[in-house]
Amino acid sequence: MGSGLYEWGNRENTTLVFLHGMGSTGLSFGELAQYLTDYHVVSFDLVRNGRDKSLSEEKAFWPSCMAEEVEKVVKGLGKSEIYLGR
Repeated sequence: MGSGLYEWGNRENTTLVFLHGMGSTGLSFGELAQYLTDYHVVSFDLVRNGRDKSLSEEKAFWPSCMAEEVEKVVKGLGKSEIYLGR
């Protein structure tokens, strides 16, 4: 998993999870989060983006591996309901 997990707002509010595109970072949603004050906004660095430069295997870019990464982060939030955006 990427090394950066970013959260804005109150964790008790509805959670919105945003995924960045390749070549970007989870921090790219910081400005947007300022306008979504009624929500708990979460984003994170996908592998090989942001601060995570340690993975050199091509497999890390496979859609199935990225889906597993997203699943880990979402489960780690401990929420029963989230909304996913990109």
